[in-house]
Amino acid sequence: MINRDERRPNWRFFDGAVSISVSMWFAIALHQCAACYGWPVLGFLSRLAADATGIIIVATALLFPTAALLYGGIAMFFAAKDTVERWARAKDEKAIAKGLKQGLKQGLEQGLEQGLEQGLARGRKEERERIAALLKEHDVRLPPEILSQMNGDGGSA
Repeated sequence: MINRDERRPNWRFFDGAVSISVSMWFAIALHQCAACYGWPVLGFLSRLAADATGIIIVATALLFPTAALLYGGIAMFFAAKDTVERWARAKDEKAIAKGLKQGLKQGLEQGLEQGLEQGLARGRKEERERIAALLKEHDVRLPPEILSQMNGDGGSA
């Protein structure tokens, strides 16, 4: 059995490391951004990131929004992917169920038809054998054409 709790701290460390790295890159980008000075919040963060300690402060300030953006967006992506896959499975299951229902209906109809044909054929054969036995018992001789039709060799009875 896999113990998933042992692997979780490693993954959480990786999540945190990626969030810190990305927030640091955002802080560096804000430091280099000349067009950001015209925006109220971006301009403030860009001016704050003007020196080395300011970049660390901006990176720390951007850490939570970066983590929310990265992992909230990823979680939303995978939730949407899971939903689409679930819908596809449900659609496939409906199609399979519909095909099974149609196949069952056709199979039952075909089986009923074949059963009726076989039953009629067996009934005719048994009735012909019964009539032939009765005729033989009473020593009645029939012409060959009638015997041929009675045995099913000729036309319809």
